[in-house]
Amino acid sequence: MTDIASLRRATPASTLATGGVVIALGAEFNDLNLRVRPVTPTYDDILARAKSELVRQKRAEGTLKAREGYEQIPLSERQALGNRLALEHLFIGPVDATFGGQPLDAKTYREMAQTEEFADLMDAVWAAIEDATQQSRARAKAAGGNSSQRSDTTSTSPALPA
Repeated sequence: MTDIASLRRATPASTLATGGVVIALGAEFNDLNLRVRPVTPTYDDILARAKSELVRQKRAEGTLKAREGYEQIPLSERQALGNRLALEHLFIGPVDATFGGQPLDAKTYREMAQTEEFADLMDAVWAAIEDATQQSRARAKAAGGNSSQRSDTTSTSPALPA
């Protein structure tokens, strides 16, 4: 029998247990290490859809007029949306972190990061995501010269004999 699990497509980022990069945040965040994913076009699409859905919902509730858009939604609601999506899709988990002497898992971290008491945890997530994104862009830029020439270009050199 063949196991088809490896053929699965479009697994949501939030369900992946591995991947990402570990970012050491330094003294500002008590030397916390977080495993996160960089911002990608896929995440940008997820964010855009969520923003559109929030606007649609606010218009349906009557709290947003037909000609008003995302910018007219209160900042606290916009930040809550961005934080929730970052925690769901880009944050993987803390690395070797404890709370009260007990190991801190990703689920507990997510819950704590969304409270006012532990708002610095969310700031740490955003700092880690920013670092991971900058690293990813730097790698992509460095690898840019390693690509072969586009196939739609025409060579001006003579053809080699067969």
